[in-house]
Amino acid sequence: MPKSKIVVSEYQPVWAKQFIAFEEVFQCFLEDTMLSIEHIGSTSVPGLAAKPILDIDIVVANEAQQEEVIGRLEKLGYRHVGDQGVPGREAVKPVSDQVPLDGTGRTWPRHHLYICQQGVPSLQNHLHLRDYLREHPEQVIAYGELKKHLAARFPYDIDAYIQGKTEFILNILTASGMKPVELAVARAVNSSQLDQVQIRYLSVEDRDFFEEMFYTSLFVPPNEPPFSKSIIFKPGLLKYHQDWGRPSDLGLLLYAPEELIGAAWSRFFRREEKGYGFIDEDIPEIGIALRPKYRGNGLGTTLLKKLLEELRLRGVRAVSLSVDERNPALRLYERVGFKLDHQEEHAMVMINYL
Repeated sequence: MPKSKIVVSEYQPVWAKQFIAFEEVFQCFLEDTMLSIEHIGSTSVPGLAAKPILDIDIVVANEAQQEEVIGRLEKLGYRHVGDQGVPGREAVKPVSDQVPLDGTGRTWPRHHLYICQQGVPSLQNHLHLRDYLREHPEQVIAYGELKKHLAARFPYDIDAYIQGKTEFILNILTASGMKPVELAVARAVNSSQLDQVQIRYLSVEDRDFFEEMFYTSLFVPPNEPPFSKSIIFKPGLLKYHQDWGRPSDLGLLLYAPEELIGAAWSRFFRREEKGYGFIDEDIPEIGIALRPKYRGNGLGTTLLKKLLEELRLRGVRAVSLSVDERNPALRLYERVGFKLDHQEEHAMVMINYL
């Protein structure tokens, strides 16, 4: 199939009116299942040249609300296509140009529609960029000229077009007041490189952070109160982090300048001390967690893949884990190759052959 040509048009006031029409339909059909509807992307900035495709984020409070919104949008004619590598943000696509099916039979303009959990970095980046540009018309002109130049230079290479905008976007995010560590994460996501965001081995000196991440990894079902932090020292969980640093232990730490971001780890268990995800003595159990503000931008996927690669190089044939079937992390595990081994009530024991 031939690639579509990248077309950047001068700003059209009709884009704002088109968004309002979408907003009215979504507010009617989604009612109390969302927090807000955001017009994001270049068509949301008056005066900015843009590809004539509207970008719309429907913001929700949590995963349960996200699933409810997806279900209602499917009835409006949208097809759910998953998170597309951005956890916390789910994409849906219209099945025809008459979607959303609001009963009018009208033809709608081209648009991209996402359902985002509040606070995820991808949403915050979009809002920071939009709001800053709306207040700085000189940057609007510069950004528009850059996009037209890139579209002319790379008319059929969308990756090169996006990459060419990265430095400009990061400069805007810097000017908007984003913290250095948040910018490091944004750079890694936009450039697909672990530039300032790096990975190193988890050491015994990282015990406090490891315990924080282990606690963070514990899933709390919706509408239930959080666990006491002392829960990680109960026998069933203490075995996962006690005396960390055994010869067979492997942990990785994800970090940026001035802040630790997350960790992933693995440990072998004997049959008599088996953990919740135990399958066999030569199959280690793994765990992973990120600080909440860094979720939703693909860093968890990068970290988990690195852990699996390290284990493969050490000759490990398979790894296992236990995950609650209601846990959003289930999608990440399935995406990197984990399959169900067996299930006990809500707990799924999964295996990944390396």
